[in-house]
Amino acid sequence: MWRLGRALYRPSWMKRLLLPLLALVFLLAAVMYGVGGWPDGRQWASLLRRPDLVAMTLALLVVWANMHLISVAILTARFSSFAIAGKIVVLSFSEDGVDADVEGVASHVPWNRFAARIEQDDRVLLKIARWEALTVPRRSFPDDASWQDALALLRQRVPHEG
Repeated sequence: MWRLGRALYRPSWMKRLLLPLLALVFLLAAVMYGVGGWPDGRQWASLLRRPDLVAMTLALLVVWANMHLISVAILTARFSSFAIAGKIVVLSFSEDGVDADVEGVASHVPWNRFAARIEQDDRVLLKIARWEALTVPRRSFPDDASWQDALALLRQRVPHEG
């Protein structure tokens, strides 16, 4: 599940920069509030001895560095509440798209709805939206030849996420 979440979670450059910028603004606001203006050299030294500001700065840096893991953990925790969790899904590939049957409930996804293909060693993820994808596991094919045939079809129909 963690590999699936890591494959689907691709933060934009804005999200990568947003938390550090907010941390910097928050830290500067706390510093300016604490000393009543922009600090000089002595005040900077005294601020570094304040454990609350140091702890807050370190906490924000830890959250920023682990944002990827936090997002994947949220996805993993939410997966068990999805309606499809734990059910058998049968996928069929056709010229029109992918047909899915989840315990008697059928659906169809045309090829043009797939945004990207993410290939891993033991599966292929067909990305539909940011947090929505179909997983095609290698173990669901009887032999390597049929797996290679399916990969060839998917490579022809769905663009690779680069």
